[in-house]
Parts: sequence; C-alpha cells; structure tokens
Amino acid sequence: MTGSSLRLTGVCLVVALLLIAVPLGAWKAITNPPSVWRSLPVPYWIHSSGSSDLGGYDPTVTVLEAAWDAWEGAECTSWQVALQGPTSSSPENTGDGQWVLGWVESGWRYGGSAIGVTTPVFYGGQLFGADIAFNGVNFTWTTTGGVGSSVDTQSIATHEMGHFLGLDDLYTCASDTQTMCGYYSGGTYARTLTDDDIAGLCTLYPGSGPPPTCTLDT
Repeated sequence: MTGSSLRLTGVCLVVALLLIAVPLGAWKAITNPPSVWRSLPVPYWIHSSGSSDLGGYDPTVTVLEAAWDAWEGAECTSWQVALQGPTSSSPENTGDGQWVLGWVESGWRYGGSAIGVTTPVFYGGQLFGADIAFNGVNFTWTTTGGVGSSVDTQSIATHEMGHFLGLDDLYTCASDTQTMCGYYSGGTYARTLTDDDIAGLCTLYPGSGPPPTCTLDT
C-alpha cells in the first residue's frame, strides 16, 4: 500500500499522499527491541456500527476478516486473532479492555490526511492492547480499490493490522508495492503481503512452516 503512518506518542497513522518510488526498505518493529503479544489468538472486537460506506456491521466484518487472513495465512507464522463480536466501545479508547476496530464518523481528531490510526499499548517488549480507528469523516471507504479521497478498505485495514501486531511504517519502500509502506496513493496492492512484510511477521511470531522466500519485491 502506499499507506503511511506517522508516529505520535505511540499512535500510528496511515496518511493519503502521492509519492515517488524509492528503494524497498527492510521491515521494522514499532519498538526496539520489538514488542509482541504474548498470548495468541489475540481477541478483538468490531464496533457495532461498522462502516456506513460499506453498509454496516456485517459487510464490514467480511472485509476486515479478509484483511486479517493476509497476516494469518503466512505459513511461517503462529499469528492468530479471534473476533469476539460487535461492541459499542470506541476505537479511540484503549483503556476499556477491548481491542476495537471501528469507524469514526464525526469529530475525527488526527488530521484530515490520516486515513487510519492504530494506538498500541506496550511496555517491556509486550503488547497489551491496540485499537484501530478509521477516518469516516474525510474518506469514502470502498471494496474495489481507491483513488483520491476514496480508499480501499481491505488495503488500509491490512496495513493498520500490521501496526496492531507490532510492525512499524516504512518510508524507504517502493511505491505501490509493500503493505507496510508509509503512504497510500490508491489501489489494492496492500491487500497482499510482500516477502519483507512476511519476514517481519514471522520474526515477531514464528511458526513451524517454511520461512518466506528471500527475494526483492519490485
């Protein structure tokens, strides 16, 4: 994705920008040393309203579950999440004990260019919580790709889920190739993880399957 995240006091943002292609960069974690969830699967909730652009809760669940599949489907990882169902809790409140994905349809407070925001809670190498808020004020959410203020839901969600599990943004990455690249300029490419995205995932959450192929994505 050309997804972008800016780091602000533990907050990861994905920003809409056009960018010039630069060399692909290696994955990095949101903290050094990396912070990870210690118990899998990680429970999460989806706000009961879902996205109004997508048609409400049920269609939203379908898209978000497809985004999680990209991370769970890598053969070399043990990473798993478990949907707990709908909730009325806000995706902007990390202190409620629920890790919520949801759309903010009014009062968006992270800047008009921020498409999505992940707020991880971490200490001592461990992730204790994370919410993902999607900007329903300044952007229209679709399932068929994005351009301008219209964004591809699965692409943005896949990027933000990378933050949820502990990966940071990359700003030395090829345009329109890598899920964890720090800008979004449109399209659906971020739905599919590159070898570098998978390498980061499987380093943080190793499994019993084969490691990713060490090739350069172009």
